[in-house]
Amino acid sequence: MMKPYGPYYPGSYHVGKGHAFALAMEGANVVADVFAQYHDPREAEEHLSQAFSKYTKEAETVALQLAANTGWTYEGIDATPAPLKDNSIGGAIESFIGGPFGSSGTLTASGIITRAVQTARLFGGLPVARMGVRLPHRRKRL
Repeated sequence: MMKPYGPYYPGSYHVGKGHAFALAMEGANVVADVFAQYHDPREAEEHLSQAFSKYTKEAETVALQLAANTGWTYEGIDATPAPLKDNSIGGAIESFIGGPFGSSGTLTASGIITRAVQTARLFGGLPVARMGVRLPHRRKRL
């Protein structure tokens, strides 16, 4: 069984005081959009960091308003982009490197994503979980 405070839904849970919440981003589509437009590693990293900053600030604005209106405690945000169904980080990396995942450039693209998350500017001043790139195994469509 997963221990309390594990970071990944649906297995995550806590045994704390309650009336607290945190956010997690599903931003594989953000990575895909930036990687489709920018193929120079430095440009891609800069624009990806800016995009993460923009979207996490927007999410935190809502979270802080929610906390103020409900009395619940906002505990922070996991800004790491997670894949969701057809929004694949693996696919975004493949579009950036121009080849299959695992070929030359895969680690460069993964590093770009990781550094962009690490340098994203958040305004809440609360803890930011930065787990790294989550890459699920890819399933072939039949």
